[in-house]
Amino acid sequence: MRRVWQYAPGFCATMAGIGFARFSFTPVSALLVDHSVLTSQNITIIAAFMMAGYAVGAFIAVWFARYFGAVHTIRLCFIVIAVALAAEMTGVGFWAILAGRFIMTVCGAMLMVLGPSLVLAGTVPGQRAFAGGVIFSGIGAGIIVAGLVVAFLADFEVMVTGLSLSAIAVILAILGWGEWPQDHQAGTQVNSGHLSPALLALVVAYLFDALAYIPHTVFLSDYVSSELGYGAAGGAQI
Repeated sequence: MRRVWQYAPGFCATMAGIGFARFSFTPVSALLVDHSVLTSQNITIIAAFMMAGYAVGAFIAVWFARYFGAVHTIRLCFIVIAVALAAEMTGVGFWAILAGRFIMTVCGAMLMVLGPSLVLAGTVPGQRAFAGGVIFSGIGAGIIVAGLVVAFLADFEVMVTGLSLSAIAVILAILGWGEWPQDHQAGTQVNSGHLSPALLALVVAYLFDALAYIPHTVFLSDYVSSELGYGAAGGAQI
């Protein structure tokens, strides 16, 4: 059990950084459209800014780790995500939600760069495959939890959903708060890669993956909710 628990901070980072900061927008967007806070056109624009946010976050993560420390940066990102999840459900409108989601996804990208790297850097080579499996299962867990929360709470005020997602993000931050390994080499670990042909091929592969699945993960929930008439709960379940 201890062996699994030592990877919990990385699991929490991927769950908050991708499962919540990114993929929670899929069911949440349908809910906000259902309550006339956003339109389907708004979702398209916000989704584009979220992709830009991930690019920005990935580029600045090492700089933040070097100047502020990886652990301090990670903790700040958890806090920002938790606050933003609650704030976007207050009926603040399109521009505020766009700004909040952009900032949230910048923080999500930094969590994805720094969190797993920091945990794996302190893991012996023979255990890294197992550790990676535990850490990155947080993405799927976050997607499932976010969808279920929206589905179960779709009939309540949207603020209830926002506060619930925010509360889970706070719990994730608390679970890993004091468990992060020392980060004195975090910037070096993250910045030690070279753009080799193999790495470039991996980047291209991820590019084509994104082209295939991003439109579905952005629009599927709203399509099921609005176009097929199943409501926000149905969209979240899908």
